[in-house]
Amino acid sequence: MRLDPATLKKIGIIHEDDDLLAVNKPAGLASQPGEDDKRSVLEILESAYSPARELHLAHRLDRGTSGVLLLAKSAGAKRQLAESWGRARKTYVAVALGSWSGPEKIVTPIDADRGVKTAETQVLRAKAFEHELGSFSWLALELATGRMHQIRKHLAELGHPVLLDDRYGHFGTNKRLVRWLKERGGVQRSQLCLHALRLCLPHPASGELLALEAPAPAVFEQLLRETGIVLGDLLSEIP
Repeated sequence: MRLDPATLKKIGIIHEDDDLLAVNKPAGLASQPGEDDKRSVLEILESAYSPARELHLAHRLDRGTSGVLLLAKSAGAKRQLAESWGRARKTYVAVALGSWSGPEKIVTPIDADRGVKTAETQVLRAKAFEHELGSFSWLALELATGRMHQIRKHLAELGHPVLLDDRYGHFGTNKRLVRWLKERGGVQRSQLCLHALRLCLPHPASGELLALEAPAPAVFEQLLRETGIVLGDLLSEIP
C-alpha cells in the first residue's frame, strides 16, 4: 500500500518504507485530531492510503510549527521508536524577536500537564539581523528534552519570543509582521517562525541511522531576503 499523492494537498513526503512514514508538516494543520480541528495531518495521511490504514505518531508538532513529522506504520514500530527516542537528534530553526546574545544552553523547568518538569534547549547557531520591522535573530536549536511548547516558552522567557507566536509572542510585532508578509504574498494560517528542520535517529528495523530533513518554509527566506543573509548558508553551518 502506498500513499495517493492527490489527496495529500500541501503535505510533502520525506521518507517512506515498510515501517515508517516521514512528512513535511505544513503550518496551520494539527498533528492529530482535536476538538477544534476539522482535519489533522494524521487523518489526512491515514485516508490517503488505499485501503485506509492506521498510522501512529512518533511525536507531535504544534499546529503552527512546520517540518519533519514521523509516523510509524505499526504499533511495534512505534514501540521501537519510543525505546530509542532518547538517541534522536531534533534540530529546529526559528526567527525570534531581538538580537540574541546567549546563552548557548537554556535549562529552565517548564510547567507540563503532570507538573513542572526539567527542560533543556541547546542553541547551536545564532545570527542577529536588522529588519525594517526591528531587530530579529535567526536561531538553530536542538531539543535535549521534548516538553510541550518547549522552544516557544524558553525563548519567550528570555525576551526573544518566536515571531508570529500568538500565545507567547509580542502582539504588536506579530501584527506588523503579518501585514508585511501579506503584502509580499501572504502567510499561512497559524504560522509560526519555527520549523522542525531535521530528525536523526536509528531506524526501528535495521538500526541504521535515518536522517530526515524538511526544507524551511518561504517565510524564512522572506524575512532574510533584504538583509544580505543567505538562508542556505545559515543552514549549512548547523552541525
